[in-house]
Amino acid sequence: PEEVAENPADKSSLWKVMLFSFFVVPMFIAIAGVGVFSGAYWLISDAPDALNLLDDVRHSYSNKRWQAAYHLVSMFEGPNAVEVTPEITRALQDAFEESASDNEMEVRQYLALAMGCTGEADFVIPLLEALSNDPVENTPFLIRALGRLGDDRAAEAIATYLEDTNVTIRLESAVALGAMGNTTVKPALTKALNDSEPNVRWDAAIALAKLGDTGGAATLLQLLDRAYLAGFEEVDEKETHRILQVVVQVAAGLHLNELDGAIKMVAAKDPNMAVRQAAQQALDYHKNNKAAQAAAKISIVLRSEKQAYVRQSA
Repeated sequence: PEEVAENPADKSSLWKVMLFSFFVVPMFIAIAGVGVFSGAYWLISDAPDALNLLDDVRHSYSNKRWQAAYHLVSMFEGPNAVEVTPEITRALQDAFEESASDNEMEVRQYLALAMGCTGEADFVIPLLEALSNDPVENTPFLIRALGRLGDDRAAEAIATYLEDTNVTIRLESAVALGAMGNTTVKPALTKALNDSEPNVRWDAAIALAKLGDTGGAATLLQLLDRAYLAGFEEVDEKETHRILQVVVQVAAGLHLNELDGAIKMVAAKDPNMAVRQAAQQALDYHKNNKAAQAAAKISIVLRSEKQAYVRQSA
C-alpha cells in the first residue's frame, strides 16, 4: 500500500494538544489550588483586633463576651503582644468599669488580667478600687493583674491578703509580691513562711529570694530535694521539673554556700537534662554577675582614692 504522507499541520496540532494537556492545564489547577488555600488561610488567620474584641465584650451576647475578654489576655502578653494605644487603653478601662455590675464574672476577671498584661500604670487605680469592692471570686484575678503591672502603689494592699482565709488568694499574693520587687513587703512574706499551706510557704520563699532576702533559704533548700517534693501527691514529674528550674534561678542569686552546694548537686546528678542545664546556667550567670559587681566596686573605690589623692596634691 502507498505510504500516507505526513501532514505538518497534524504534527503541529499534536504538539499543541500535548502542551495544553501536560503543562497549561496543570499550571492553572496549581494556581487555583494556591488561591483557594491562600483564601482559606486568610479567613482563618484574620483575627479580630483589640478594639473589635472590646466592642464584643461590651455589646455581644454573653457567651461571646467572656470569650472575647479571654482572647484579649493572650493578645496583650508575650513577645508578639499588640501595641497598647491610648484608644485601646480608654476602651479597656470603659469595658472594665461597665463590667462591675456584670452577671458574667468571667468577663470582669479576664478583663482584669488583660489590663495587667498591658503594663499600663493607668490601670492600677481601677484595679485597686475593684480589689476593695468586688466579690471575693474576683480577688485572685485582681491580685494577679496588679502583680503583673508591678506598681509599688499596690504592694501594701496585696501584702494584707497574705493573711486571707482563702488559700488561693494567699498564694496569688505571694506570687504577685515576688514579681513586683518591692522590699517593703519583706516582713509580710517572712511571716508567710509559716503558712499552713505548703504552696504559700514555697512561693513566699521564692518571693523573698527575688527580693534578695535569705529568710526563706531553708525552704528553698527543701525545694531543691526531689525526695521532699515526691512527698506531695499533687506535685507530678512535670511540676517537679518546673519547681526545680525556678528555685535554682532564684537560689543561686543569694550566694549562700549551702544553697550553692545543693544547686551543684542538681546540675551534676538530676535525672532531667533541662533541670541540670538550668542549674548550671544559674550558677554560671550569678558567678559571672558577682564577679562583675566586685570588679565594678573595686573600680569605684580606686576612682575615689585617685580623686582624694588629686585633691590632696592640689
